[in-house]
Amino acid sequence: MGKLLQEGKLAKDKKGLTIKGPNWKEPKFVTQKKYGI
Repeated sequence: MGKLLQEGKLAKDKKGLTIKGPNWKEPKFVTQKKYGI
């Protein structure tokens, strides 16, 4: 998880919980609607 934080794909909010960072992109399987997510 540390690497994802450094790359800006994940960030932490005020409570220390993980949130989407500025460099986060939706994976292809999410945009394809193949799995009903």
